[in-house]
Amino acid sequence: EPEVEVKSVKQSDGSHPAMLMCSAYSFFPPHIKVTWLRNGREVQGGVTSTEEMADGDWYYQVHSHLEYTPESGEEISCVVEHASFSKPMSYKW
Repeated sequence: EPEVEVKSVKQSDGSHPAMLMCSAYSFFPPHIKVTWLRNGREVQGGVTSTEEMADGDWYYQVHSHLEYTPESGEEISCVVEHASFSKPMSYKW
């Protein structure tokens, strides 16, 4: 099943948004779905994702970026759906 990591790749400096990256590694089969939730609601805008890329050894990886303006007290999660999971898995930032 995928190894998933959520990390900050860019801090907000007030005039520019922050960016988070959700990475899933070492999964097979290659089909996977990655979505972002902000306070429990799916985020539509500011999301860019790579295609599934082979990391060698028959496994794949994918990276999804979320550009957003941070607000205090919010909860942001990356949700990964894959055939090896019995249900979608949520990873909090």
